Amino acid sequence: MPREGRRGLSRVILGTAASLTLAAGLSAQSLGEAARKEKERRQGQTASPSFKKFTDEDLAAHRASAAEPASSPAPPIAEPSVPPTVPKSPSIESGGAPRAERSMAEQEAYWRARAKATRQAVALQAAEVAGLARKPG
Repeated sequence: MPREGRRGLSRVILGTAASLTLAAGLSAQSLGEAARKEKERRQGQTASPSFKKFTDEDLAAHRASAAEPASSPAPPIAEPSVPPTVPKSPSIESGGAPRAERSMAEQEAYWRARAKATRQAVALQAAEVAGLARKPG
């Protein structure tokens, strides 16, 4: 590379470094100003927060009410007679055909059964959540 080319390249690098340093100094200064303004704004706000504060007395009162037995026990959640099962995918080790060699009908049947089992599991969990939501306390 000729000497003039190197000199021009070093000028470009030096100029870029100087502009980055200057920009960093300006942004740090404005960040300090922003922090000072935020501190002043927070000091100017009213002292009463818009949320409820919980004290040890509140917690003790809650513990005492939670320790009292419920008036009537919640009804038991009905367990399913047969839990849903997800069909296993045939594998080479179990004697089934590899995934690529199965027909489209076999693949569709597998995924339909798996989706059905998943829907049943979701419905079962939803029923359990609804039963827990009805439970007092």
